[in-house]
Amino acid sequence: MRTFQARKLEQWYHDPLNCLHTTVATVLMARGADPLQVLGRNLGFVHLPGEVTSEEFYYPATSPNGVLGDLAPFHGIHSRWWRPDSHDVIGQLYEALVQDELLVAAVDNFHLPYRPAFHDVHAAHLVVIDGLDEGRQTLSISDAQPPVWRGHVELAPFLSAWGSANPADEQDAFFSSSGIEYRCLRITIDDDFHPMTHDELRLTIETNLAGLSGQGQRAPDLAVTDASTDSAGALTGIPGLAVYLDELVAAAADGKAEALSDLYAMAWPLQAQGFMHGRLLTWASAEWADPRLAVIGRSSHAIASAWTNLRVLGAHLVETPQQQNSQLRRRAQQLRQAYETTAYLYECWVSAEGAA
Repeated sequence: MRTFQARKLEQWYHDPLNCLHTTVATVLMARGADPLQVLGRNLGFVHLPGEVTSEEFYYPATSPNGVLGDLAPFHGIHSRWWRPDSHDVIGQLYEALVQDELLVAAVDNFHLPYRPAFHDVHAAHLVVIDGLDEGRQTLSISDAQPPVWRGHVELAPFLSAWGSANPADEQDAFFSSSGIEYRCLRITIDDDFHPMTHDELRLTIETNLAGLSGQGQRAPDLAVTDASTDSAGALTGIPGLAVYLDELVAAAADGKAEALSDLYAMAWPLQAQGFMHGRLLTWASAEWADPRLAVIGRSSHAIASAWTNLRVLGAHLVETPQQQNSQLRRRAQQLRQAYETTAYLYECWVSAEGAA
């Protein structure tokens, strides 16, 4: 019987984060990285119209390095979605563990005994697999999303969760109806992690500023590597955000609930991104005694809060999309202003650094 001893993995969670960020953070910490300094550097806007999937871990991947190429564009990290051959699912999982690889597995919460949704609600989620005991018919799982879990799960319910069709569930219109079907996010790290330097901070801010200030509203030539369907063209930067928000408000006014449903999934990683970037800049402000960075950090946190407000309002309006359209428009304006303020503060910081 195949056995791989579970490791003592660290977990990292903050309220605005979803399971994509928390599981990737677990993998990063197992490789000696500070997840904030890896996942907190990127701040931008990318939306792939028509590509949003109803999963908690949705992310609009456009990088040839997969989802992690977008989450951590300043590091040598690659990822790909993978399914084991059906003839020996457990064997292939074991082979990955033996090769010192942590697998980030998609699951349906309905089948996991420790999740509150057990035998109640279908919803797509991610967990980290770090151990296997085929003799006892158990797996070791790390799941930093509340309620936090780090321990063994029986193999039978896990396989049901991992192979689930995740059928449509009216109790969770946002993260059901998207098949799991033994998907895993396999992550390759080609980087020696070290504490961020001031030069790397400067590169981070300059790169993010260029992305937010992009000349074009749509970028149809982006390589969409992890999308399930072809994209009609990505919306990027603040110009793309303006287009997206105008289209969102117009769709709601026309009674198109799908736009509001998509908003809840597509905006969660952007909400998390704003929060993490704000925390990173707060740390950098203390590290280099630069209060200007703390001001930019607060502006980035305002982006996270604005996304939260828009997501929650959109979720409440799914069944009545034409109601409170003026409030939806106001929340959209606040979000755009938060991005514009952050870009302006970026510009001020870059100019001051150049003059120093």
